[in-house]
Amino acid sequence: MGILSSIFGRRQHRPHVLRASYDASKTHDQNRRHWANADHLSADAAGSADVRRILRSRSRYEFENNPYARGIAHTMANYVIGQGPRLQVLTDDVEANRDVEQLFVRWAQEVRLAQKLRTARISQVISGDVFLQIVMNPRLSEIGLPAIDINMIEADQVATPWSALHDRNVIDGVRLDNFGNVVKYFVLMSHPGDNRYAALNSADSLPADQVIHLFRADRPGQHRGIPELAAALETFAQLRRYMQAVLSAAERAAEATLYFKTDAPPGEGAQVADDGTELSNLPAIEVRRNESVFLPEGWEPFQLKAEQPTAEFGATVHQYLAEIGRVLQIPAMIVTGDASNHNFASGRLDYQAFLRMIDVDRTDYAQACLDRIFDVWLSDAARVTGMLPQAVRTIGRIPRQWYWPGIEHVDELKAANASRVRIESGQSSIATEQARSGYDWEDQQRAQAECLGLALDEYRRRLADKLLGPDAKAEIFEEGKNNAR
Repeated sequence: MGILSSIFGRRQHRPHVLRASYDASKTHDQNRRHWANADHLSADAAGSADVRRILRSRSRYEFENNPYARGIAHTMANYVIGQGPRLQVLTDDVEANRDVEQLFVRWAQEVRLAQKLRTARISQVISGDVFLQIVMNPRLSEIGLPAIDINMIEADQVATPWSALHDRNVIDGVRLDNFGNVVKYFVLMSHPGDNRYAALNSADSLPADQVIHLFRADRPGQHRGIPELAAALETFAQLRRYMQAVLSAAERAAEATLYFKTDAPPGEGAQVADDGTELSNLPAIEVRRNESVFLPEGWEPFQLKAEQPTAEFGATVHQYLAEIGRVLQIPAMIVTGDASNHNFASGRLDYQAFLRMIDVDRTDYAQACLDRIFDVWLSDAARVTGMLPQAVRTIGRIPRQWYWPGIEHVDELKAANASRVRIESGQSSIATEQARSGYDWEDQQRAQAECLGLALDEYRRRLADKLLGPDAKAEIFEEGKNNAR
């Protein structure tokens, strides 16, 4: 070994390489068909114009013909938007804040802002995305309101015109700059499904600052929305086929139809009449009420047994609907409208994920939609002399907060006690708790003081005594005086 080592060199130890893999990355006979349609496409390529057009048409078909699909879309709109958001202006001038808030309420009612936002949320469910164009409406200025209005554009109408088909920076009607920022949208002169539809060479180019594009981006680099019902379309189809099959079987069994059978071989015995005619070729016999029917020897009537729906029918349908509801994190008890299988604790637990999604959606709407609308609204109102208070006109960007309709608790007493404990223990404030219910705390206190015939300051003093006690209130007051000195 020494001589060989000197000639060939000492054998070096080769480190052992551990080769590991994921079972899910392997393809074999058992999973080959399941993963046949998996691809490596980008977000925009996977959601191409043709793919999204098919998904939109099928989602809308389910929405128009399936009560569960329609209920899911309206549930999202009613929970997220409800009666519409309420504005609270947060400048130091209380009276100026109220004037701006009241003017915005009048404007929102005139342009039907809440209704348009509900329609937008439904469109996200069945179309994937929706576009809100900020336009000028002179009629509004005639009634003393800012001349800003919202024009809704359906997803189909935003498409790439022929003149931009070879532009790499245009993605299905959305034009980007070299940094990936949206600079304009191409809007067809008419809807592709309309009788007045013209070719793709007729399109308006709208600047991005005039358009609000609402959609959920599930992947990086995604510029158009996919219908939120897309993942549930196949499940809807399976449920429809299952229910129709069960209904057809039940209907056939329920029909008053008699079948005749015999054990005799073909062409022999009871199957052949005296004149040689095969009874199997005889026409159908209509059985009248209160009438007897005599059969040849060897024949006997029977009727199909009603075996559908089975005892598992309700559980099967419920499981399908629970799977469909997961697309939007809607619990099965809301999808079905039936909470009979839940107790109070399980119902609240199933509700939590859905409520969290509602909060996320509302935050997105506030930041991507409402703030932009309010900024343009303020700019237009500032051009009109006397429309806005002077204290507001001199502020650059007015601080604001959006209140959404509260979602009622099943047990109002428990919810009220929980709010009281949070306030008394300092974990929350009156403003925060009122916001949970969708109210402006200042408006609520002002209305309560008026109902009780008290001045607002007197009402707040008594409320502080109620929460903190008279002694604590006096200590806070003295501390405030000392700090002022």
